[in-house]
Amino acid sequence: MVAEVSIVLSSFNGARYLREQMDSLLGQTYSNILIQVRDDGSSDKTAAILREYSLRHPNVQVTLGERLGVARSFFQLLKEAGGASEYFAFCDQDDVWYPKKTERAISRLSTVEPDMPALYCSRLEYVDSSLNHLGFSRIPTRGLSFGAAFVENSATGCTVVMNRAARDLVVRGLPEQCIMHDWWCYLVVAAFGVVIFDEAPGLKYRLHAANDTGAAVSPGGDLARRARRFWRERRNAFRIHAQAQEFAVRYASGLANDKRDLLDRFLASNNSLAARIRYALKPGVHRQSRVDDLMLRALIVLGWY
Repeated sequence: MVAEVSIVLSSFNGARYLREQMDSLLGQTYSNILIQVRDDGSSDKTAAILREYSLRHPNVQVTLGERLGVARSFFQLLKEAGGASEYFAFCDQDDVWYPKKTERAISRLSTVEPDMPALYCSRLEYVDSSLNHLGFSRIPTRGLSFGAAFVENSATGCTVVMNRAARDLVVRGLPEQCIMHDWWCYLVVAAFGVVIFDEAPGLKYRLHAANDTGAAVSPGGDLARRARRFWRERRNAFRIHAQAQEFAVRYASGLANDKRDLLDRFLASNNSLAARIRYALKPGVHRQSRVDDLMLRALIVLGWY
């Protein structure tokens, strides 16, 4: 029997692009899909569109909820996702999936033993609001490890698919606060399981003004976007230390010794300026770009992390 996949989609005022996304989900080549949507308090026509799809398609289930915000809404979906499902895929409201996206992800995840937490993620094709090609996301070249997951998210949520063991692990320790749901899942699975990165893109990622996280196609554009965000938010722009503290509360006791040491060093690094300088010289964590690594070390010295 073909394993069931729950695609979990959190919507919010997404009427403009929602039909294209839903049609791409229903057009997947993988045959056993359950689409579970939670609307996060939309005020446009999103709810009406979702009701229409749920009436026409028995594998589309819709819940209309109160406003929780992106991360909490996705975590709520993950908690309530199909009891019979063996795999769980995050989905945004404004992209278009390639027909074989789900099939490709399950093919890769099925090579992992079922009791081992596993998370699949992939590259993106960037497109404009009319789905015209703009470029592709970067390929992480330095490995998706626990040390990398502390300081950078390489698992873009709309590409993420987890097996049941990973989903159960995440749901057991849902955070009070985190940077984003996808980053949290990546961090947790990197600590205890396997992270698989697929260099082939699986969807068209629409870049438009209403993106929750956004992206930039060129390296220069990406740097400028991050600089603007950092300037706006200053000391709260990164928040990786707070996320690591949250992770420690929920998962530190189960870590292997080497990973526990990595976590403890990271948490202790912010005790004083001297501690930050020592840590910045030899952090033990890394980002995918050497330039980003230098920026990270500067932020650590400043205490802005």
